[in-house]
Amino acid sequence: MKEKCRKKRKNILYNVGMRWRIFIYLLGFAFIMICLLWLFQIVYLNEFYEKIKKDQISTAASSIISQLDSDPEDLQSYMEEISLHYNLCSELYLLDNANNIFFGSEKLVSVDILSDCILHHISERDTNTFYYKAQENPNGYVEIYSRVPFSKIQQDQNRLALKDDGLSKSMIYARLASDSQGNNYLLLLNSSITPVSATVATLRVQLVVISVILIIAALVFSLLIARRLSNPINKLNRAARAMAEGDLNTNFPGEGYREIAELAASLNFAESELSRTDKMQKDLVANISHDIRTPLTMIGGYAEYMRDFPDEDHSESIQVIVEESERLRNLVNDILDNSRIMAGASTVEKQVFDLSESLNNFTSNFNHLIEPKGYRVETDIAPNILVNADEKRILQAVSNMLNNAAAHIGEDKLIRVSLQPVEDPAENSRHKWYKRQDNDREEGFSYGNLSQPARGRKSKAAAGDPVVRLTVSDNGSGIDEKDLPYIWERYYHAEDPKAGGHISGLGLSIVRGIMEMHGARYGVNSHPGAGSSFWFELPIVQADSEESAK
Repeated sequence: MKEKCRKKRKNILYNVGMRWRIFIYLLGFAFIMICLLWLFQIVYLNEFYEKIKKDQISTAASSIISQLDSDPEDLQSYMEEISLHYNLCSELYLLDNANNIFFGSEKLVSVDILSDCILHHISERDTNTFYYKAQENPNGYVEIYSRVPFSKIQQDQNRLALKDDGLSKSMIYARLASDSQGNNYLLLLNSSITPVSATVATLRVQLVVISVILIIAALVFSLLIARRLSNPINKLNRAARAMAEGDLNTNFPGEGYREIAELAASLNFAESELSRTDKMQKDLVANISHDIRTPLTMIGGYAEYMRDFPDEDHSESIQVIVEESERLRNLVNDILDNSRIMAGASTVEKQVFDLSESLNNFTSNFNHLIEPKGYRVETDIAPNILVNADEKRILQAVSNMLNNAAAHIGEDKLIRVSLQPVEDPAENSRHKWYKRQDNDREEGFSYGNLSQPARGRKSKAAAGDPVVRLTVSDNGSGIDEKDLPYIWERYYHAEDPKAGGHISGLGLSIVRGIMEMHGARYGVNSHPGAGSSFWFELPIVQADSEESAK
């Protein structure tokens, strides 16, 4: 039953909009403040007043008792000063040392400054009553008396008592004390308690007016604050709904306050990323459709030719069909490799191998493939570079980098491949990195002759360990600055009218995935009209370390 009621209340609150929730909360806060004012200013005003008066009279008594060892004249002056300060009457009696009996005691000090003091107008018997009350309460006896019981006592000496209206009260304080010589004293204090009825009546009228004003002000300000707080969120909500319905040109306004501005900035960034992803996916469909349609058309055309002319020599047609089939297979493999890498299903099998030898063999084979097009590969490979990595994956990354360079090759039709150790340990400090929470990657800028973005993880090599850098460069058209942050994304390819060959936008994305699986740094230095240099770095394995591992 309780759970059902809780759910019902939750559903009711869920159906209430943010604006009205804020309005209700602020209005409720105002009502709570009004209730607290009534409680403290009206209901419990008299109790608070009496409590304060008791604390004051107790403090005055403690101050007087601390001066009992003073000279009589000094004590008289001190009691007069205390009485004036706290607005009270005081009497100090020296008790009979025999049995500490009040009868026969000596009044040492008497200070009478109140016009309606009852302490100086009561009988000795009543004073003795206070003496016994003080004996029963070692820490001091304090009580509030109405003036009525004392109005019949010595009426001829207390004319004010005859005019008693039943509201006036007096507070009596009685306490027994001793000085350092063993003398015993009875201290009596009397403070007048002013009637608070008129004060309460005045405060009640004031609070009624204040309450009405506060309620009206709370209604107005609650509505204004609720609207002020909810309007920016409602605008963001409408913009988010429009984006969810497919409008990727939505702008999220950052009005109101800092948190809303930060949320709007995040949503605008998300919108731009979605727009970019949507554009890349459309480009992907167009590119892959074109790349698939062309070989399929050629395969179909040559197959029909072979069917229609079975007696002719079809060796050239068969070669074209084989090449186009290989092109389709490579495209499908790129898509599958990229999907596996992005899904985290691809793994690396590291082993120590000679990267120099593998790279020489691979570039030699690649050079033979591109020679018919007039392209050539120029290498600068340091010998005997050992690395601990997945050889197949590293060569796959090199292949994609070479294919990318061939697609954007310059007029000289030259691709340069370099494999050189980073001799200067300070070389790594030329790269400034900024952390980004995205698959544990980091983002930054590669500082060389040209400052251009680079992206990747820091190498797992310890500081000062030797590192080798593999660089693939071309003298093509380069990469525009606006495209640099995105070239490593899948399905993205920069616009280049001179680019030729198969460009699906997956090659560099695969390179990025392979480098991140190895924990390697990678990047690009590029500038429009000056070509591009793609690179990655791997820790060098020393020969003695390899022997010890074996």
